[in-house]
Amino acid sequence: MGNILEVDPQHGAAIEAALSHNLRTILADDLAAARGLLTGKLPVAVPELTRVDVTPVAHESSAVGLVRVRDERFSALVRSLLANVLIADDLDAALALR
Repeated sequence: MGNILEVDPQHGAAIEAALSHNLRTILADDLAAARGLLTGKLPVAVPELTRVDVTPVAHESSAVGLVRVRDERFSALVRSLLANVLIADDLDAALALR
């Protein structure tokens, strides 16, 4: 999954922490394609970038709006994984969210 995401450097660590082990997920159209990717029989394609726009809120941002997905087929998956994740400017802002 990490190959289909783009994140600005200042948010990279936060998005990486939020997605955790999901970043290593293999995304493929079907089981045969997944096996081909795992065995190296199929090349890894990196599709064109799709921008996800969101209006930021003061002192916090929705993680979904900070990630750009290169393949629209997987946008819903990324939105689902990051749906409840907010990125705060600092610790005080994060604690205020509780």
